[in-house]
Amino acid sequence: LHESMWSTTDQASRILKISVRLFEPPNARDLGTTFPDMARERMEAVIVLPSPGFAAERRHLAEFALKHKLLSMCDRVEYTEAGCLMSYGANLAEILSERAGANNRST
Repeated sequence: LHESMWSTTDQASRILKISVRLFEPPNARDLGTTFPDMARERMEAVIVLPSPGFAAERRHLAEFALKHKLLSMCDRVEYTEAGCLMSYGANLAEILSERAGANNRST
């Protein structure tokens, strides 16, 4: 977990007067047990902090969010392509493509 990201999220929630709760599955494969817990606690949305393990399971993550009627916000466009509601980060493929093009022009 990215402690600074959670801390920032927690601070922002107090300013916005919304409640947030941290759910930490032991690993990405345990998402199937975490989402029912969120639904039981009447969570309305899930914000997925960056994680290589979650990235590998993004399709399942999107399916669980939909099944449990949770809005989902993730950090990369690849998550939305897998079915999550929205992303808020940079398009990594686009950045890498631009950098490759810049490197080709400089040689």
